[in-house]
Amino acid sequence: MGIDIYNMTWDFGQDVDISQARTAAQQLSRTAMKAKNTVDDLERRFTKLVLINAAMAQLLEEKLGITQQEISDYAAQMLHKRKPLNKCHSCGAALSQTSKQLNKCLYCGAEKLKADDLFGDLRRT
Repeated sequence: MGIDIYNMTWDFGQDVDISQARTAAQQLSRTAMKAKNTVDDLERRFTKLVLINAAMAQLLEEKLGITQQEISDYAAQMLHKRKPLNKCHSCGAALSQTSKQLNKCLYCGAEKLKADDLFGDLRRT
């Protein structure tokens, strides 16, 4: 009879643990679904902004003769004025003089933004 009480206590403890694990899994599943929905929304909005910017760049070139290279150069100037690249944009590590000369982060290998890459990354999307 003592063994039956021990087994019942053990089973009850296991049931509680399983119930807590299921609850935690359901909460994590909801959190993951919310994150997925947020990412989906951001991707949709980003794609729309890319298309709008591409259309504006094309209109600027057709109507005013402003080339995409001129837009890229001007945007790069604006980016460099806003914040100096003293930290890697990818991993946050401090950029050494060698990093700046090689034009890439020595820690993660990320390359710094170049003016002619400004639209290139967007076209691949």
